[in-house]
Amino acid sequence: PSVGKAFLPTSGVAGATATLVLTLTNSNTSTAILTSNLTDTYPTGLVNAATPAAATSCTGGAGASATGGGNSVVLGSGAVIPATGACTVSVVVTASTLGAYTNTVPAGALSVTVAGIPLANLIGTTAQYQITPANVSVLKDFTPDAASPGGSSTLKITFNNPTSIPAT
Repeated sequence: PSVGKAFLPTSGVAGATATLVLTLTNSNTSTAILTSNLTDTYPTGLVNAATPAAATSCTGGAGASATGGGNSVVLGSGAVIPATGACTVSVVVTASTLGAYTNTVPAGALSVTVAGIPLANLIGTTAQYQITPANVSVLKDFTPDAASPGGSSTLKITFNNPTSIPAT
């Protein structure tokens, strides 16, 4: 079995959300059944959104779970990865500090049995989520553009925040 992962989108502004997707693949001709929970623990600063909406397309087991504000997502023991197929686990995450968040599932984290034979992922997988500064802009405009000595002009200052996240 193998594990792949991706953030969708791969970058955002502080406080925005992204969906983390784990793809579990089974190249064997028999189903793979998780023998223990698969837990993906995030790096410091990356957390589940208030409503993490943990979900899985894997059948069986206890399903996927995540706690709002928590630092991991779990796929329960007993989940089934189809023969010569794949299933996914997804969760909504967020971060509030600028920087790169590298999330890793190490080799051996996915433990399954295939036709009674215990197997694990031999290679770990990594994905990165980047928090970038908001593209906030400031525009200054004088009306009229020029004023004679002793004259006046009105200054209009416009702040633009193209995101849905408040800029403070």
